[in-house]
Amino acid sequence: RLAGRGTRFWGAVPATRRPLVATVHDLAWRRHPEASTFRGRRMFEHWLSDARRADLVTCPSEATKRELVEAGFNEERLRIVPLGVRADRAVLPEAEVAVRSVLRQHRVDGPFVLWVGTVEPRKNLRALVSAMEMVSALGEVPLVLVGPTGWATDIRRITAPLGKRAVVLGSVPDSEREAWMAAATVFCLPSLHEGFGLPVLEAMAAGTPVVTSAGTATEEVVGEAGLVVDPTDSGAIG
Repeated sequence: RLAGRGTRFWGAVPATRRPLVATVHDLAWRRHPEASTFRGRRMFEHWLSDARRADLVTCPSEATKRELVEAGFNEERLRIVPLGVRADRAVLPEAEVAVRSVLRQHRVDGPFVLWVGTVEPRKNLRALVSAMEMVSALGEVPLVLVGPTGWATDIRRITAPLGKRAVVLGSVPDSEREAWMAAATVFCLPSLHEGFGLPVLEAMAAGTPVVTSAGTATEEVVGEAGLVVDPTDSGAIG
C-alpha cells in the first residue's frame, strides 16, 4: 500500500512471479510538495515506481484514479475500491453512553466543531482556526481536535488564537473518536488534498453534518450530503 494512515506508511512491493496487486491511497506529495518533506517525496516516488510493476492497482477514489492516469498508469489496470465504515456504529447502545462521557470529561456542554486527522500541513488547520475566529460572534463555540501529531506543525501555536475554545485531545481510542463523531454539531475537514478522507465518511455514518474541501476526494465522498467549500478561503469555511 502506498501512503498510509497516521504516521505509519507502507510501500514495499515484493519481488514475485505471482499476480501482484498494489494499492495507492493518494498522490498528495505531487499535488502539494510543500506539504511533505524532501525525504518523504523521494520515498513516495520510489514506491510509486514499484507499484507500476503490479498487474492491478487499486485506489480508493475517482480523484486518485485520475491522478494515477496523469502519472502514466494504464487506466485498464486501475480499480477503484472505496473505503468503508460500519454505518450502524453510531447507533449502538453503548454509543450514547460514550458520548455523554467524553463531553462531561472535557467540559464541552454546547455546540462544537470537530476536526479529526493527523496534524500536518496538508490538513490545513490554520484556515480552520481562522474560520473559527470569524464565527466567534456566534458565541464561544469550541473546536475539538482529535488525532496524532505528524510533522512540521505546532498545533498549540496554530490554535493559540482560539484560547480555551481549542480542545486539543491528540490520539484517542477508536471508541472515543466515534463518540466525538456522534456528538459533534459539525465535522469540518478542510484538507488541501485527500485520497479518500475516511473521517468524512465516519462523520456521515454518525449522522453529523460535514463541511469539507471542494476539488479533492472528500467532495466525491460527501456527494450532495455535505457542504463543500474552497479550503484556501477561511471565510468560505466559516
